[in-house]
Amino acid sequence: VCGDGDEATDEECDGGAANADGGATGSCKSNCELQACGDGDQASDEGCDAGGDNADGGATGSCRANCLVQVCGDGDEATDEECDGGAANADGGATGSCKSNCELQACGDGDQASDEGCDAGGDNADGGATGSCRANCLVQVCGDGDE
Repeated sequence: VCGDGDEATDEECDGGAANADGGATGSCKSNCELQACGDGDQASDEGCDAGGDNADGGATGSCRANCLVQVCGDGDEATDEECDGGAANADGGATGSCKSNCELQACGDGDQASDEGCDAGGDNADGGATGSCRANCLVQVCGDGDE
């Protein structure tokens, strides 16, 4: 009988009165099954548990296969992220690298990349004054052929 403290052959565990749902992974639940990631019962050491709906690569906030919540910077690219390089995400990297907000570094985003001369975001424009930022993220200089 589940909950009597004696583990029967049809029980994964039986901690008697200590059986409880929502404990740590590996603890014994009230139905005499072991608490596990993917069982649909969120353990105390899991960020989430959506059971069979756990999956990597979902939207930010969804539950990953390892029972951790999908977030920017976890290294698993979510459907609503342009990129996710995990700990390598950084602002100001080269064009095409992944920024800390999981968007790709690009000319015109207002965040100067390491291979850009400038980036004034929506204010980038050709034909500005010397020293202004051109549409291609290069600084307007005398002699560049752009008036």
